[in-house]
Amino acid sequence: MNRSLRILVLLLTAATMLLVRSAPAGAQSVDDTVQSLNRTGVYVEPGADADAEALARVADRQSTAGGRFYIVVLAEDPLDTTQEFTDAVLDELGSGTVITVAPNGLAAASNRFSNVELGQALDASGLSSVDTDLAVGFEAFARALGGSPTVTTAGALTTVPDSTSTAASDASSGGSAAGLLIFLLVVVVAIVVIVMLVRRSNRRKLSRRMDTQQEAVAKELSAIGEDIVEFSDAVQLADNPEITEHYRTANSEFLELQEKLAAAENPWAIEEVDQAADITAWHLDAVEALLDGRPAPPRPEKVEIPTTPPPATAPARPAPRPGRRVDTRTTRRRADPMPRVPRPRSSGGSGMGGVLGSILTGTVLSGGGSRRRSGRSSRSSGSGRSRTRSAPSTATRRGSASRSRGSSRGRASRRRG
Repeated sequence: MNRSLRILVLLLTAATMLLVRSAPAGAQSVDDTVQSLNRTGVYVEPGADADAEALARVADRQSTAGGRFYIVVLAEDPLDTTQEFTDAVLDELGSGTVITVAPNGLAAASNRFSNVELGQALDASGLSSVDTDLAVGFEAFARALGGSPTVTTAGALTTVPDSTSTAASDASSGGSAAGLLIFLLVVVVAIVVIVMLVRRSNRRKLSRRMDTQQEAVAKELSAIGEDIVEFSDAVQLADNPEITEHYRTANSEFLELQEKLAAAENPWAIEEVDQAADITAWHLDAVEALLDGRPAPPRPEKVEIPTTPPPATAPARPAPRPGRRVDTRTTRRRADPMPRVPRPRSSGGSGMGGVLGSILTGTVLSGGGSRRRSGRSSRSSGSGRSRTRSAPSTATRRGSASRSRGSSRGRASRRRG
C-alpha cells in the first residue's frame, strides 16, 4: 500500500505541473506592478516589446496634466481578464488613471474619468491595433482625456458594452477552464490507477495466503490418511462395533475432505475443510483410545464458520505467526497412552484391513508425498498421536465577479487585434 501511495503522490505532482503548464503563462504580480508604477509610473513586464524610458516620459508628462497617469505593458495575458488586472492595480494605487496593454487585451481604469470617457479615449488611442507604436498610442489616449476630468457619480459608473472585451474575457476564462479540466482528468485517472493497483495487490496477497493455507491443510489430511492405513488391521482384529463405526466414519470423511480441499476457491472454503479435519482426527483418536482399552476422548466443539464466504476482494487477514494453527483454537494433544501389548497384524490379502489398506495406501501416496505432517511421533515408539498443525501465511486568484467601486471610479476595456 505504501508503494501505491507513492505512485499517487507522483501522479498528483505531475498533474499539478501539467496544470501550471496549461494555465496562462502571464501570472503577473499586482504588488510588483504597483511598486514599479510608484517609482516610475511605468511597468514593462520582462519580455514585452516596449521602450520603458520612452513610456516613462509619456507618463510623466501626462501626470502633470490631469493627475497621475500609469502605463502597464504585459508580455503575457494575465490570469484574470485584462480589465480585472487593471482594476486590481488601481485598487492598490488608490487613485489615478491606469492603462494596461496585453497581447490580447486593452483596458483602462480611473477614479477621475467615467467609463464613457475612458472608452472614447481607448478608441482614439489606436492601441487596439498591434501596429500602433505604444508611446504614440499612450499620448493619444492621454490627449483624448485632456481638459478637466469629469467627476462621476455612482450612477454614472456603468459598464461600457464591448464585444471585443467580452471575447478577451472569454478567452482567458476558457484557458483557465481547460487547465482545470485537464487537472481533474489527471486526478481521476490517478485514482483509477491506484484502485487497480490496490485490488491487484490484495488479489496477490489472497492467492499467497490460500496457497500456504491449502498446503498446511493438505499435510493434515495426508497424516490422517496414514493413520487410517495404520489402523486398518487393528480395527479388523478388534471386531468392536464402536471402533469400526469410528473408523469407517473417519475414512468416509477423509475421502470427502480431500475432494473439498481440491475444489476450494477461497480461504473460507479451506478453513471449512480445516475445521472438519478436526472431527475426522477425533474419530481416529477415539479408535486409538478404544484399542488401548480407554474411553474415547470428548468430541471437540464445533467452531461456527460464516455461511457466506467473504468477498474475494476483502483484505486478507494478518498471517499468524509460524507454528500457530490456521484458526484461533488451541492444538489438541492427547496424553501418552499406557503401553499396551502389540497386537498381531493380519498378513493375508482378505478382510477389511487388506481392502482398506490397498485402497487408502494408493489414495494417500497419490496425494501425499511431501505433504506428510511434521512433528508426528511414530506409533511404534509408544507415544500418543498428536496433530500439530502448521499455519498459513496470509496564488490567491480573484474571482470574476465585479467589485463595488467608489463614486468616482470609471473603467473601460478593449481587445487588441
